[in-house]
Amino acid sequence: MLQQILKEMYIDPDVLEALNEEQKKILFLKMRQEQVRRWTEREENFKKERECLNSAKPKQASPKSVSWLLGNDGDVHVCVIGEAAGAKPYDLIHSQVDDKRETNNHNAR
Repeated sequence: MLQQILKEMYIDPDVLEALNEEQKKILFLKMRQEQVRRWTEREENFKKERECLNSAKPKQASPKSVSWLLGNDGDVHVCVIGEAAGAKPYDLIHSQVDDKRETNNHNAR
């Protein structure tokens, strides 16, 4: 009976009422010990899982990087297509790119 109570962590109110004070104290103590045991077990499992996750994949520095072209002011250079002085309009650039793609696709066949 005690094993079932500790497993389920529930005691029927009628059964609890039938116990004397000393038995209730013992039952409470056993239930509390079981709670602490379960909590400790869960914490240990959690630590093991976290350690496995942390040690399983050592992080390596990525060889990839990005560098930006800087303007005269030292800030990132920005050029809006078609708006710079002496630049080709966007439509012309776009049509030239399309023509190149068609030529490359035609030559690849």
